[in-house]
Amino acid sequence: MAMAFCRNILTKRHGFGSRLLSQPHNCVRFISTVSLTTPRHFSLLPKYTATNSIRGFSASASQEGGDFLYHKHADAALQCIHDKLEGVELDCVEELELREGVLTIDLGSHGTFVLNKHFISKQIWYSSPVSGAQYFNSSSEPRWMSDTLGKDLFTVLSAEMKQACGEAVDFSKCRGA
Repeated sequence: MAMAFCRNILTKRHGFGSRLLSQPHNCVRFISTVSLTTPRHFSLLPKYTATNSIRGFSASASQEGGDFLYHKHADAALQCIHDKLEGVELDCVEELELREGVLTIDLGSHGTFVLNKHFISKQIWYSSPVSGAQYFNSSSEPRWMSDTLGKDLFTVLSAEMKQACGEAVDFSKCRGA
């Protein structure tokens, strides 16, 4: 939608042909230079600013801070869980992988835990062979609490790892991550 909107602005208001917009980044470059000199043309874009993101637009500066903090805390929590499991070398863990915000803990015949960042809702989504799907909120206090369980991610994962494979792992140090 933003690209089509940008194309309409550039074509109608500025007289540029669609050739200029053969690549999506051209619109971003154009907006970043023009919006500094002629902001009145972009009054219809109050909550968008030009960035180097894949889509070319992001939320306002106040939301960007919240987005940054969400990614920082979610990445730290997943990395801490990954590092803890890698450090204790549990016999039941057959494969452990953290890639692009998705942590996969394969317990072989005992099932697979999957924890992943869900940026839109600012949650960590959790899939467990013990309890099924759960959602943990970044905005809760303490961070990463489940509204339905009333427990945090680290308590739930620790208890369910013990139930699934008989070996306990203490993730309490990950709460501060």
